[in-house]
Formats: sequence, C-alpha cells, structure tokens
Amino acid sequence: MWQDASPRPYRSAVAEPKPVVEFLTRQNCPLCDDGWDDLDKWRRRYGFEVTTVDVDGDVDLQRRYGHRVPVVRHAGETLVWGRWKSRELGRLLKTLAGREP
Repeated sequence: MWQDASPRPYRSAVAEPKPVVEFLTRQNCPLCDDGWDDLDKWRRRYGFEVTTVDVDGDVDLQRRYGHRVPVVRHAGETLVWGRWKSRELGRLLKTLAGREP
C-alpha cells in the first residue's frame, strides 16, 4: 500500500489571538480622524483588534503625549505618532500580524 510521506503542516484547532493595538486620540482632532481612517484600512486588511483611548481622559497620557496625537501603540510601545506614512504603518502592522514584511 502506497503512503504519502510528505510532511503536512500542523494546524491548531485553537484560533490564534488577534494582535491588539491602541489608538490614542482626542476629540476635535482632524489629524486623529485621518489617522483612524488609515489605521482602520490596515485593521481590515490584517485582522487585528483596536482599542481607542482618549488621551484627555487620562492625566498621565495627556501629560505624556500632549499634542503628539494620534498615536498607535502595541504592548506599550509607540509604533507611529502624529502624521505618519501609511506604508510605514502598514509594514509595522503586517509584521505584527505575523506576516512577512
């Protein structure tokens, strides 16, 4: 009887958790609106979760980031802030999502 000896990729029955990024923003911030549109485009493409945080609701964040919003962070590390290049954010998020850059 012939048997296929080629290795088969292992697929876990448990879904991998999606990466979570934080989007730091504030009310009445047109640059934040643009940043959200860009982040949301990459979120839909790579399937990660986004937590939105209003820096004005947290004294520490307000002191720390001031007028540097919007900010995209992962695990406490700032990925991009202010006016960023969409391609750069996409490259970082693609790597975060576990895909080759």
